[in-house]
Amino acid sequence: GRCYGATASGIIFEVDFNEGRIHHETDGLGGAVWQLLADARAPARLNTCCDDGSIRVFECDEQGALSYTGALRVATGARCLCAAWAELGDSRALFAGCDDGTLRRIDSNTGRSSLRLTVDGDSPRVWSVATLCDATSCTVASGDSTGAVCLWDGVVGSLLRRFARHDADVLCVAIAGDCVFAAGADSKVVCLERHADEWSFAAAHRPHVLDVRALCVSEDAEGRPTLLSGALDAKLCAYAASNGRSFAERRPARLWPFPGTPCVRACDATRLATCNHGAHADVWRLASSSDAAPADPILALRVTAPGPHNLAFACVFDGGLLMVGDGATRTRCMRLIDDGDALSTERVAGARRLPPSLAAASNDGVLVLACAGRIVAYDVSQNELTPRCSIACACPAPALLTVRDG
Repeated sequence: GRCYGATASGIIFEVDFNEGRIHHETDGLGGAVWQLLADARAPARLNTCCDDGSIRVFECDEQGALSYTGALRVATGARCLCAAWAELGDSRALFAGCDDGTLRRIDSNTGRSSLRLTVDGDSPRVWSVATLCDATSCTVASGDSTGAVCLWDGVVGSLLRRFARHDADVLCVAIAGDCVFAAGADSKVVCLERHADEWSFAAAHRPHVLDVRALCVSEDAEGRPTLLSGALDAKLCAYAASNGRSFAERRPARLWPFPGTPCVRACDATRLATCNHGAHADVWRLASSSDAAPADPILALRVTAPGPHNLAFACVFDGGLLMVGDGATRTRCMRLIDDGDALSTERVAGARRLPPSLAAASNDGVLVLACAGRIVAYDVSQNELTPRCSIACACPAPALLTVRDG
């Protein structure tokens, strides 16, 4: 897949994460670009909601370069701020929101507006739109500058429900199953749920402290949806999105842009240091503190992640005990064997039964692991781990641990 971005000056560009740069810059030809919209039926097609009231269509070639192919006129004298595809029986349509407080249904075959929906309020702007369509109905959700989420019948154009649960502009909406999620400038994430064709408010969370600018839904291998929100406070939050009850009962998980545990950790007793790179961890041999001249560290060992997830922590403790874990599937415990030139590892009895953990600490023959909702302690002998105790904790996912003498 490819990632594209756009600017208020009307420039569309591709982001290359492998090379850490942007390229294939293209003029959007319609002024400021307010939203980029992909087409599930045509993966190489990119639609742009533009300042001149149009949706301009670009095609992507094999190298990622964009070429302009045409435009859909949405509104005259108004900006096109957002859009979403809808399946209406055998036909398709685009629902586009504008800064004059209207939603327009654009037929994909003719390119003409076939329906106009108007939002109530004082000079409202429709900032976001999403669609929920099945074989018999099509529901359109819109978020506007009055702080309201409106649910529309996308076939006949009638207003089904209007929810004023926000204190400021609703900047983004997303749909998962029979749930509509909305968020905006008041940093609140709201869930609306449908039961027997009736919509109602389910729950709300406020894990962010600044404007929420993006919502998206991702499904795991078993089809269970997870809602992700991104805000100006530079963190992501993840929510259970299977239904309104799971959204209400489970607190959102916060994903910070900086690591929860240190990437580099050193053990003075062994003169070894670990550096966590995510997919693997390096063990470095440090120069002795008694050396007259400082020497560069030497890479002595590389350990890969035990599962498909990146490592949450990697550390070396007194006695040469190496711990790595990804917090989701496995925690590995190994004894380091130092032959003077390189390091090797050997198995530690009892290590196969270690639970997934997010952090580890050790002192005076006791190993402590931070797991989901509990702290687990083990007694460490020369080559064996023995369970000591397990304590439930209020913190759902502790990421920092320390063990003090005594």
